Amino acid sequence: TKVKRSTDGLDSLPQDAKLILKKIKSWKEKGGKIACAFGKVVCDSGVPFDGGPIHKNMKEWINHTIKSVEGSNTLLLIKPHPHELKEEIACYLNEYFFDLIDNIDELPENVILLGHKWFDIHVLGEFLDFGLIYNGTTSVELGVLGIPSVLCSHFAPIDYPVGHIVPESEDHYK
Repeated sequence: TKVKRSTDGLDSLPQDAKLILKKIKSWKEKGGKIACAFGKVVCDSGVPFDGGPIHKNMKEWINHTIKSVEGSNTLLLIKPHPHELKEEIACYLNEYFFDLIDNIDELPENVILLGHKWFDIHVLGEFLDFGLIYNGTTSVELGVLGIPSVLCSHFAPIDYPVGHIVPESEDHYK
């Protein structure tokens, strides 16, 4: 969990990340909840079909997640996958995780888009109340860190059966 996938090569956090970290700490100190939706490289879903128990695809999942926290006491961080910027891994992408977000310029105040190189999981883990994962190894990392998570794609609990919650309905997800 201490691998620097996002901040590899950086000596310190970028200034924008420091400001967001201050906001995260302040939100937590005031009793708010902190959740993080972990992005996936959009074209890198090696599964027979997309979707999950309540969302038809990743786009529907992330947009429903944003709507679900609007006006709540939950600060939703949305973290893009660090491999989106690594051409040696992701090749040359023509679609990024943030491209899936509708009305990206009009997000609720309690939703923050994180930079690719801002935080590694173990740094965020200090503040997270729970994680939201469509599918990916992040579910294992959060499990090791003891952070409860919700697995949202059909194959996530099959690929990573580590005891996280799987939503049964829209209301259960909210």
